[in-house]
Amino acid sequence: MSNFAGALKEEVARLARKELRKTIDPMRKHVASLRRDVAALKRENAELRRELTTLGKASRFAMSAAPPVAASKGSSKPRRFSPAGLRKLRDRLGLAAADFGRLLGVSGPTVYNWEKGITRPPAEQLERIAALRGKGKREVLAALEALG
Repeated sequence: MSNFAGALKEEVARLARKELRKTIDPMRKHVASLRRDVAALKRENAELRRELTTLGKASRFAMSAAPPVAASKGSSKPRRFSPAGLRKLRDRLGLAAADFGRLLGVSGPTVYNWEKGITRPPAEQLERIAALRGKGKREVLAALEALG
């Protein structure tokens, strides 16, 4: 009798495994496809993040290096403007923002705003700034003294 009970028990277990396999195999395939989808989405997310980072860097660069501004009527060459370049010019000439502004015919805070990139000088001022680039420290100080 124990032989019959053991055989019956094995048969029931075999049938149970067979029924479970019918249910579980499609679920395994579905889970595998979902995992592939998740992996593909992770790769796409990482790629988009990299692209966003490079675009962010490019936009920061574009904001600091503004496009050229059309020159005034007298010159056909467009004038470029860089806030950092203006700051370097002022430092090279050894002038305070107020003195630099007096040379250009504007106020000190206006020069400060140009240097910070808050505002942009008009084309007329760009011409004046370009003229100052070609002058030395002594010439600029003499011009400043002449203004009073």
